Amino acid sequence: MTANKVTPSLITFNTLINAYFKMKCYKHAWDLFEQLKKTSDIKPDCYTYTTMINGIKSMNKVKNTDVTKAL
Repeated sequence: MTANKVTPSLITFNTLINAYFKMKCYKHAWDLFEQLKKTSDIKPDCYTYTTMINGIKSMNKVKNTDVTKAL
């Protein structure tokens, strides 16, 4: 998107993060979340944090992950 000079919205970030978790691409989801937090004009909302918590919970079922990272 950014290569085509299209600015992603919060909905775009949330959708992609959710899709990455569903595809079990945990690192991509986490990296995108970190990128969102660094974006100055878009901030994570309650849906973003809920998606991250649910995604990390699902990660824990696959790997033995520290669920406190979600908090």
